[in-house]
Amino acid sequence: MFEDHYEGTKSLPIKPVVKELIDYGRENQKKMGIATSSYKAHIMPNVQRLELDQYVDVIKGREDVAFVKPNPELYIQAAHDLNVEPDKCLAIEDTTNGAQAAIEAGMDVIVITHEITEDLNFDSLNILAKNIEAEEIINRYL
Repeated sequence: MFEDHYEGTKSLPIKPVVKELIDYGRENQKKMGIATSSYKAHIMPNVQRLELDQYVDVIKGREDVAFVKPNPELYIQAAHDLNVEPDKCLAIEDTTNGAQAAIEAGMDVIVITHEITEDLNFDSLNILAKNIEAEEIINRYL
């Protein structure tokens, strides 16, 4: 099942809202990172294919921490490596575990779901917003 999922991700495009946020971050010298519960070896082909490695300053994966999401360690380590306090960070998440981890790290969170996570219930989490456009994120939160 993992291999099928992993192979299926190799051709996924970047979500337009994420692309717009990355472009904004790059143009405005915002520090950006990736904090994933996956092994970096599993995500790097997509990171490179989507050219995200040119824009993100830090990539933290499962092998970098003792505990993965919903534990906040990945987010805390990413913020540390970016030399930014977690309460000054905005996390863009797509899962409940990820959103919970970012919240527990002290970050503000916006959820952008996709077809696999769109039915997850985020109601109990203290997030700023869910599935809003990049322009609104930029104008309201950045």
